[in-house]
Amino acid sequence: MASVDSQVTQPETPAQMKCWLCAQSFDAGQGRLHGKKFLCGLCSNAHRTMRRNLGGYPEEMQNFTPEEISDFFRTLHSKKPAGGGLNWQTMKAVMCTNIATRQIEQAKDKVKGEWLPASVWETRGWTKETIERQDNRWSNEYNAQVYRIRITSETWGQIHERITESLLRQERDATKKRGKEAEDLDVPMASVPKDDKDKKGQVAAAKKQERENEKIHALAARAVGAWTKILGQCEKMADKVHSAGAMPAETKQTYDELTAKLQKNMTAARQAINSFEQNKGKLVEDMAALAELPFQSADVKTVTQQSGVILKEVRKAFPKAAPKRKAQEVPANQEAQPKRRRTGKSNP
Repeated sequence: MASVDSQVTQPETPAQMKCWLCAQSFDAGQGRLHGKKFLCGLCSNAHRTMRRNLGGYPEEMQNFTPEEISDFFRTLHSKKPAGGGLNWQTMKAVMCTNIATRQIEQAKDKVKGEWLPASVWETRGWTKETIERQDNRWSNEYNAQVYRIRITSETWGQIHERITESLLRQERDATKKRGKEAEDLDVPMASVPKDDKDKKGQVAAAKKQERENEKIHALAARAVGAWTKILGQCEKMADKVHSAGAMPAETKQTYDELTAKLQKNMTAARQAINSFEQNKGKLVEDMAALAELPFQSADVKTVTQQSGVILKEVRKAFPKAAPKRKAQEVPANQEAQPKRRRTGKSNP
């Protein structure tokens, strides 16, 4: 006769289902079936949010491979805060990063890139995750691991700005389309209570501020990418500029004004990037407004071009190095020492 213990039925392990978007396995109760496809809770909510705000996948993701789509949704899982949900801003940030990374990867074989430490690439607006996926090696010059990011004529900041603007355009188009569809229904609506109107107004204002934050962040990232190297050159030659007594006062003043402008603009840009990062994971209405930058989009190119001209003039004004001394001439009344003939043989 079997023992009592052996007759106890062991609890069954919950059935595991594979999400068709993130390709991860979950208990059946952690999602739902849509036809024959299982969607986990997070992917289902994210997919629905994308349809509501963009009408579906953004244009730049239409030709993503299934593996790239899965990678995108797995990244959303990693960005989900503990005990909370994903907000739309975080989703858009992940979209921008994944799309920009894909475009860079597609063009990496066409151009060469610099070998620089991760900290330098980060100041140019590249994310840590993207940097660590690039070619890397140890550098004795920097005494650190260096990374090479192959980029086209567009910087990461420029690509990110372009994608951000594209997503904003698609979001506006989807909003207009939803409004048009609501008008076409021509269904009489009950009057909206004042409190609801106020709440809707607050939500609309928060979303508008969110879009402004994204524009400021994109411009800040572009500026940091363009000006980091230039500011480093200015600061490196500061001592030499101010110790060169023969340098024209006008050239020195122009250099000081350029350095001060770059320092001011770079400080504001980095603060904007840090504030944008701090907003991630917050609800739209809880996000802090980013401070306006002290420069416009056109200034990035203008200041970059001006810097090249100014630094060239500064270098030309540096004191010339003393010429090498010639061999001492032999007086006329003294015979020159005979030159020793080289035989190619060593002395015994």
